[in-house]
Amino acid sequence: MDKKILLGGAAALIMAGSMVATPASANISLELSGEAKVTLGMSDSCGDAPATAATQATVTGEATLAALNTATGITFTSDSAASMAADTVTFTDYRCSPVTADNDNPVWGFGKEIGISASGTLANGLEVAFSDTLDLTDVDAEEGSFELELGGAFGTLVMGSVDSAVDSTSVGMPGELDHDLATDGAAGFGLSYSLPTMGALDVAISYFPNADDAGLDDSEYMDTFGIGAAFDAGMATVSFGFESASSNDASCAVSAAAIQGITTAAALITAVYGDSVCGDMDVMAIGAEMPVSDLTLSAGYSTIDSDSADRNTMSFGVETSVGDYTIGAGYAVQTLEHELGGNEDETTAVNFTAETALGDGVDLTFEFIQTDADLFSQAQGAGENSTYEAEIALVVGF
Repeated sequence: MDKKILLGGAAALIMAGSMVATPASANISLELSGEAKVTLGMSDSCGDAPATAATQATVTGEATLAALNTATGITFTSDSAASMAADTVTFTDYRCSPVTADNDNPVWGFGKEIGISASGTLANGLEVAFSDTLDLTDVDAEEGSFELELGGAFGTLVMGSVDSAVDSTSVGMPGELDHDLATDGAAGFGLSYSLPTMGALDVAISYFPNADDAGLDDSEYMDTFGIGAAFDAGMATVSFGFESASSNDASCAVSAAAIQGITTAAALITAVYGDSVCGDMDVMAIGAEMPVSDLTLSAGYSTIDSDSADRNTMSFGVETSVGDYTIGAGYAVQTLEHELGGNEDETTAVNFTAETALGDGVDLTFEFIQTDADLFSQAQGAGENSTYEAEIALVVGF
């Protein structure tokens, strides 16, 4: 829907601040685009009134410190052997406002961004391109964000703040629960190489030398490789990707600790059973999209295996056009498996979207999301809690 402003040849070079003459055959062009939006949203979290407090024994499911150590294989310590039956922790209060807070609904918001891209083909046939998107609401975060691309018969090499190969080739992945399409090692300056298309098969490889961009070998993640592929089978497009990252931080997994003095159930479960995704990581993702009559069906599955908790996400979606409107719906379920104890958190989400064009470059969108979270740490408190979000957005692009 965006209209583009195109500046060719010399004009592009002047705006880019270049002092180097470019051969006429290079045919370099500069393209500017942008977007501004105004949003009106409402949100709230709702749950039952939680228990005021519970003992560590009740929350962990282990009556004594000795029983906890036996069940986990970890030697936890406390101020006394019987402390788990006496020490108490509190729960998160998820009750709807105004019980927990007086939410200022509806809430007005805004967004604005500028996109810059330059591309052309050199006299020797080498294709070059540069692109950057500046989020004007958070300029500092965008300072290191850019892509420089070289292409030709050999494929395409992209350098800069690139997506992982898993992410760049994935199809499907609908819903409002984020799929894991990269490890924590896929950060900082990276390289992404896409092989020439082989029939209906596209393959990409990504490499991130240092996630911290520090130039030092004490970064937590270094030399992270990933591979992804997408295959257009005619009736459907499917994708598969894998990435692995090794961590230099040996403190991720659950280890012996003193559990007296912990005041919340969430902190207790983190310390005892490990519900953080961290350390060495392996990501795998499988996705699919298929048109059926006037519908587009999509599905995705991703999993991240870490030194501590593991996370699995599965989602399904459908989209269609009705007159001037594009409408869609999605469902996703995400399971976080704790490192120890066999416990897990489960989150589900359903979403509904609708979009229409009010004119050339002007879109009106609506989205509603309902999320339900069943957290093991809150099981003895109030149990499952729900969150809803609704937003109308007016988007003007150029």
